[in-house]
Amino acid sequence: DMPELSLAAPDGRLKLAQVLKEAQLVASASAGYRMIEQGAVRVDGERAGDRDAALEAGATYVVQVGKRAFARVRVTGDR
Repeated sequence: DMPELSLAAPDGRLKLAQVLKEAQLVASASAGYRMIEQGAVRVDGERAGDRDAALEAGATYVVQVGKRAFARVRVTGDR
């Protein structure tokens, strides 16, 4: 079963590396950036190739790191 969490994006978007850290898919934001650069991160099945990738508020995403680490993340625009 996939863990689910909601994250607030005060400015309408959240950096993908921060989302990975908050979802406990990586140990730190730095590790998140490394995984993105290595091509190990997918959002809704699409590879995230840009280290500055961000998730827009108001949607739910399935985030994957490597082969086995998944989380369903809802990004809300709460301030």
